[in-house]
Amino acid sequence: MDILGETYRDGRADLIRFLRTLDDSQASVTVVATPEWTVKQVVAHMVGIVEDAISGNMDGVTTDPWTAAQVARSESTSMDQLLANWETYGPMVDDVIVGGGDTDRIVADLVCHEHDIRGALGLAGNRDSAAMAYASGLVVDSWPERCLAAGLPVVIPAADRFEQFRLRL
Repeated sequence: MDILGETYRDGRADLIRFLRTLDDSQASVTVVATPEWTVKQVVAHMVGIVEDAISGNMDGVTTDPWTAAQVARSESTSMDQLLANWETYGPMVDDVIVGGGDTDRIVADLVCHEHDIRGALGLAGNRDSAAMAYASGLVVDSWPERCLAAGLPVVIPAADRFEQFRLRL
C-alpha cells in the first residue's frame, strides 16, 4: 500500500471514531462550509466517494450533481449504517490511492470535510494528523507556484499551516 493509501486509511479510521461519538442532534447540524448539508449528509458524501470509486461511477466526478447524488441516495440511511459502509468499502480503495494525480484529492477532501464538521460543531481537534500534514502540503506548499502561474502576486497570510489550509479551501 502506498503512503497516501495508508494516510487515507488512518485518517478515515480517526474520523469514523470521532463521528461515532456524535449524537443524532449533532448529526443534524448544518455544516455551512458545504452546500448547506448536515453533518450526516457530509458523511454521506464522503462514503459516496468510496462507493462511486468502487462501482466505477466517476462520470461527473467532483461536480455538484455527482456529489448531490451521493447525498440523495443515502438520505434514508442511518449515520451508523453510513459509517459501517465506510468501514466496509473504504479499505477497497486504500490500495489504489497513490501519490500524484487526482487520487490526492481524496485525502484533502477527507481532511477538509472533517474540519468542516468540527467547525460546525465547535469541536476543534485532530489538526496534527498525518492526513492533515499531507493535505496541507498539497494546498499550502503549492500556493506560491499556483499564484505565479496565474500571474498573481504571492501573498502568504500570517497564520499557521492549518489556518492557511482552511483559508485556501
